[in-house]
Amino acid sequence: MFQSKDTHQAKSEKDVINALLSISKLVISDLKLVDLFSEIHQIINNVVTVKNIAIAQVDIENDEMYLSYFVDEKDGSVYQGKSIKIGNGLSSYALKHPQPINLNKTDILKLQENGTIDQILGTMCTSWVGVPILYEEEILGLVIVQSYDESFIYDARDVEVLTFVGASISNVFKQKQIAEEEKRLKDELIQKEKMASLGGLVAGVAHEINTPLGVCVTGISNLLNEHDKFLVSVEAQNVTESQFNEFIEDVGETCEIVKSNVERAAKLISSFKQIAVDQSSETNRDVNILGYLNEIVTSLNPMVKKTQHDIEINCAPDLVLNTKAGALSQLFTNLITNSIIHGFEEITKGRILINVEQNTKQTTFSYTDNGKGMSAEHTTKFFEPFFTTKRNSGGSGLGGHIIYNIVTSLGGSVKLRSELGQGIKITFTIPNQL
Repeated sequence: MFQSKDTHQAKSEKDVINALLSISKLVISDLKLVDLFSEIHQIINNVVTVKNIAIAQVDIENDEMYLSYFVDEKDGSVYQGKSIKIGNGLSSYALKHPQPINLNKTDILKLQENGTIDQILGTMCTSWVGVPILYEEEILGLVIVQSYDESFIYDARDVEVLTFVGASISNVFKQKQIAEEEKRLKDELIQKEKMASLGGLVAGVAHEINTPLGVCVTGISNLLNEHDKFLVSVEAQNVTESQFNEFIEDVGETCEIVKSNVERAAKLISSFKQIAVDQSSETNRDVNILGYLNEIVTSLNPMVKKTQHDIEINCAPDLVLNTKAGALSQLFTNLITNSIIHGFEEITKGRILINVEQNTKQTTFSYTDNGKGMSAEHTTKFFEPFFTTKRNSGGSGLGGHIIYNIVTSLGGSVKLRSELGQGIKITFTIPNQL
């Protein structure tokens, strides 16, 4: 497969140009990095003997190299996909120079003797080329090739080819860097939205609990006053029958009031506690779908009860799903919140219907509302990040995108249908076992 030195020297300029053109076409393809670099390796090898090659992304600040592609006669592919320290070896030496470095065995030994680089671990090579991958003046990576063959030394022509390869890869690494930064920023925004949603849930539940607890405090206070009055009469031994009956009746009524309000608060706290724990957890667990959907709706009651909107759940009571419960709660929290804030704008009595069906492999959720709906243009953009029709009112444009991200993170698919004045229908299917 590999060319000998003599054969490689006989390659024409036309062969080199064709190889470089092929690389130029490859770097704009959709191949995964490891597949892209494997293809580039094969193309280079048609014009330059490259038995040993490493293509690495570098993080100068943290002194790390990530070996996106690694092939070596001695080590195979053992380092591929791994991060190593840049250290103070040949890689570090090459990264300190803006131009490609071409060293033979004698050069390497001299660098070691004068302390410029550390001792090389492993087999000493006879020829070594390091090409920094630069985007403008930013160092993004490094291409390394080396030979263990005493009869093979890389020349200036080889370095020119490898320099072109490095320049081509720089665009790939820059695009990857930009994509990773965009994803990081997006993840941060999504996390902030998630925490804001949880914060709103906390505030709403705290406000909601105040009412039943306030009733309990008032009831117990009144009962204590009645108790004190009754005790005075008991001690004076002048309790009348009507006073006795009245006290017993007050005790019974107050106990019923306190009991019902404590149960109401306990139910709200229980729902909130489970939803809050789930939203801050990434673990999987078995979820009874109907029970969990009811808990989600209960936790949103502080927001829903201020309206005349109805939420109906159509689900068999025995359906169970093994999934990330927190993701599921955040999903329906976003859906219901979107309907109330956006869909039911200027609509007094909205209706939300959640329909659930399950087969042996997957569960299908159908979420519909009778809100104002969306235009065809907005429907196609709903799941895109930062799309919002409420930009001037503080909308982040992440609601729909979070819905899409959650469903896909659960291994599912989602689709949306909507027309102006006809509400929305969001259907998503997720596996029964994540």
